[in-house]
Amino acid sequence: PAAMASRDMKYRFNWNAPIVASPQDPRVLYHGGNVLLRTADRGRSWTEISPDLTRDDDEKQGPGGGPITNEGAGGEIYGTIFAIAPSPHDAGTIWTGSDDGLVHVTRDGGANWSNVTPRGLEEAIINAIEISPHDPAKAYVAVSRYKFNDFTPLAYKTTDYGNTWQKITTGIPEESWVRVVREDPVRRGLLYAGTESGPYVSFDDGDSWQTLALNLPVSPVTDLTIQRPSNDLVAATQGRAFWILDNLSPLQQLSDEVGKANAHLFAPEPAIRSGSGGGGPPGGRPRVGQNPAGATFLDFVVKELPPEGQTVSLEILDSAGAVVRRFESKKVEPAASSEGGDSTPGAAPETTKEDAKKKDAFELADEATITRFDLAKGMNRVPWDSHRASVKPVPGLFVFGSLDGRKVVPGDYQVRLTAGDVTATQPLRVLPDPRFEATLADYRAQEELGAQVDAELTEIHHAVLQIRAVRDQVQAFLDRLGDGNEALAESGRDLVKGLTTQEDRLIQKRTVDGQTVINFPVQLNHHYVILRGSIDQAEGIVNAGARERLADLQAQWQGYLGEIEALLGPDVEAFNRRAAEAAVPAVVPRP
Repeated sequence: PAAMASRDMKYRFNWNAPIVASPQDPRVLYHGGNVLLRTADRGRSWTEISPDLTRDDDEKQGPGGGPITNEGAGGEIYGTIFAIAPSPHDAGTIWTGSDDGLVHVTRDGGANWSNVTPRGLEEAIINAIEISPHDPAKAYVAVSRYKFNDFTPLAYKTTDYGNTWQKITTGIPEESWVRVVREDPVRRGLLYAGTESGPYVSFDDGDSWQTLALNLPVSPVTDLTIQRPSNDLVAATQGRAFWILDNLSPLQQLSDEVGKANAHLFAPEPAIRSGSGGGGPPGGRPRVGQNPAGATFLDFVVKELPPEGQTVSLEILDSAGAVVRRFESKKVEPAASSEGGDSTPGAAPETTKEDAKKKDAFELADEATITRFDLAKGMNRVPWDSHRASVKPVPGLFVFGSLDGRKVVPGDYQVRLTAGDVTATQPLRVLPDPRFEATLADYRAQEELGAQVDAELTEIHHAVLQIRAVRDQVQAFLDRLGDGNEALAESGRDLVKGLTTQEDRLIQKRTVDGQTVINFPVQLNHHYVILRGSIDQAEGIVNAGARERLADLQAQWQGYLGEIEALLGPDVEAFNRRAAEAAVPAVVPRP
């Protein structure tokens, strides 16, 4: 129809003429011109199922771009259907909105249509129509008149198929015209609006609104959708890309009781068992978007920050009540001395060398299995990636690979919040990754083998810490041992040498990064690290090679363990007897 006046066309279509699939039958499509067209065979043939659903104003159906110039590309056409909304409740109900301000509805598949335009509405764009997922008679329309230099926010609600309408814009600023309204599929009356200045939320079915911008840059939000089953709010913006508000559960569960409680734990969405991710796309190009931080989010509210030295904790419990993962808030550092000063929410004290000296290696290894998070007064969100706690490390030792916890078995778990005198629990379901086929027995077999590898790797690291602790004590003893005790000194040096030999069998201390790992021979713990990674990365699969490799490593570890136990047992006892017989002073002043 290039260069034709729209009055001379059989159908009028705008530049973004809507095409919408039927919720009941994906083969049925609706296409909006000035009339509504329907196909039941994926577009092979079309049928008109409506009269003209626009104002059909002949004065506005001349050449596109007139009267200044004839823009004849075919897109600058007025008096068209701009929005189509087939009802998810029944196939016969269809709503339309035009770009010149009319709203129509049919209840019988297009045989009869009713003009249900809100009374007094002037020419405008019916930008979006939302049928309530909870009530077939309820609908919301977003209206804009910015093309008439009128930036007033306009949105309406009907509860009786358009017989009556209520304007619902209280709280939306002037000149933030409304582009879309969506109702939450879980909570009735929870609405989300996209406006020219950003997103808004209403908890009372549109009677009042408040901003939902959070960290979203100021931008027109042109469309919104609630993605299921992930329960995320997806926003299309004009010039700022797509944005996602992950996990709407807190908004869906928000109530007056939540605000009154000293602490409250929201019921989490099911977690999908997932890998650890990592790495960018081929070629080193950075990702533009950002993926969710974990398989699910643990959301909670605390009314006040805990006193100095106390923390708030979240724990994941398995069906037997055992803790599989622990999250703990960073301790809040007291504010600098100033009159009326408050401590900064979520601030954690810097770990100094002196602080580290106060903790031995065993304590540092234990702390490495706890995930720390910043705590804020009010709303908090902690991501959980469906993994267990990390394997206890040897503090300061470079690991080529990962000690991150292995993935949990799909099934039922619990989340436990402990905040002061409040302890709250919520059930949590972990679902298998739908991209893979594996049985529960497969996952349990993988867990059993992974647990065995982790237990032995933990034993190896613990042995290293024991060796170091004993060796440091023996060396300190030798340092203060005076002359005249050469036999005892020789015994101590032999013990230090034996302990160092065993340590060097278990770990490679000279490796400090991913490059030096190729310069020095790897030792026993490295082989366990690599094995645990290969087991955990295979989704529900345990191969014979992994079992055979573990058997090889176990034989090696048991051989080392016997020698280590001899050193830490009989050999240390013998050295202690010699030291006691020598009556070495506990304190020897330096000359």
